[in-house]
Amino acid sequence: MPFLAIMVTYGTLKCQVSKIGRQLPQELASLRSLHVPVEPAELVPDPPIPPGENAAELLNSLIEELKKAKEQPFYKEGNKAVGDLSANHLWPEDDPVVVAMVEQLKPFLQKTDQIQDKSRLDFSRDWSKGAALLFPELAYLKEIAKLQSYRSRIAAKVGDHQTSLQALRTTFALYRLCAEEPTIIAALVAIAIHSIGYSALEFHLEHFRNNEGALEETLKMLEAIPESIDLRRPLYGEVVMTRQWFRSLADSATIGAEAGYLSDSETALSIAMRDPQVREMFEVRYLQLWVKAFHAMPTDSRNWREVQKAGTVIDRELEKTLTADTYLNQMLFPVLGQYPQAAGAMQARQRLAILGTRLLLDRPKGLPSQLTRYGRAAFDPLDGLPMRYIRKGNGFKIWSIGKDLVDDGGKKYWRNARMSSQETDEVLMFDYPELPPKTTAIVGPANNSE
Repeated sequence: MPFLAIMVTYGTLKCQVSKIGRQLPQELASLRSLHVPVEPAELVPDPPIPPGENAAELLNSLIEELKKAKEQPFYKEGNKAVGDLSANHLWPEDDPVVVAMVEQLKPFLQKTDQIQDKSRLDFSRDWSKGAALLFPELAYLKEIAKLQSYRSRIAAKVGDHQTSLQALRTTFALYRLCAEEPTIIAALVAIAIHSIGYSALEFHLEHFRNNEGALEETLKMLEAIPESIDLRRPLYGEVVMTRQWFRSLADSATIGAEAGYLSDSETALSIAMRDPQVREMFEVRYLQLWVKAFHAMPTDSRNWREVQKAGTVIDRELEKTLTADTYLNQMLFPVLGQYPQAAGAMQARQRLAILGTRLLLDRPKGLPSQLTRYGRAAFDPLDGLPMRYIRKGNGFKIWSIGKDLVDDGGKKYWRNARMSSQETDEVLMFDYPELPPKTTAIVGPANNSE
């Protein structure tokens, strides 16, 4: 191609790139009008969390304490024992090594209970790091939740309802606080922590099924736990961190190209990224997709089905608009489909827990023929239909259709059964032969003692 033609072509393309890039202020304004943060400073709590109310102050010290404990022989032995339990069809409460580990950690776990009194969480993250920002605290929060679940099960096995319930309260407090972090990874960890707590809760209910006082306290705890999270909030961090990544592209592209570890196509892209107008073009197209996503989301952002529909809209948009200027959208935009569905399954487990506890409380008077008397908890958030319910002898079985959105007839996932949890329902069952109790033990309020 003659030199003049090349220059004309380049000039035309450059003009188009520049035209798109000039839309950046407009797209930022659009997101701000939807109350979406676009700068690192906008993710910082305003006003700041008052001293003493921020759970991060306590959690940071607990994490340092846990790091030291993990280096101790008793913790390493206990952790190894936990890893061996599944193969031997055992649970933490069945292994004396794990029981000993939890006993050694008793002061630490009691100190962790203090987070129940904290209402907010801010780790003072440097959001300007963008994609380079790490979240090491999340792994420790999940570790603490597991330890509390062991503590709950061990206490329930010996009939100590107070300690079992205290451990559950702390686990669900960790879930609630973790859900405040504005990233998808934190939301997924929060959902995982809720699942850990729910598993221990099943064991707790089984052991205190005839204890009216214990059940009433458990129900009070469950009804105070948010059954869903704001599904928009975790997306805010994704917007801000990716914007920071765009800003760092010039340096990283130059370094990568000079170091020689980029492919030919990546090298070509890195060279283009040195041009600020090119970077702005890609950023504009990325932000435009976010504007569409937030416009498509429901008013009630806890509605997982509507949020998933919004994700589907974006997935289709990504498929049909693969052009040079939207190239990076395919790489950078998060896949939203599984995230809201996981939140929906968590919501189902929360309702099952409330529903199961109410049924256990009502069992001495006779189990109802229908569940609708229990209101919102009686409906499966995964399909909007009533929870499935079977009375069997003096017990019952209730279930949600689960993540696969298919009613498998109440097929429950069993550890070591060589079955996929994706192909089962969320099930809570109390299948036992004894008659409902005529009298029940009355238990006082929970406390921090063990």
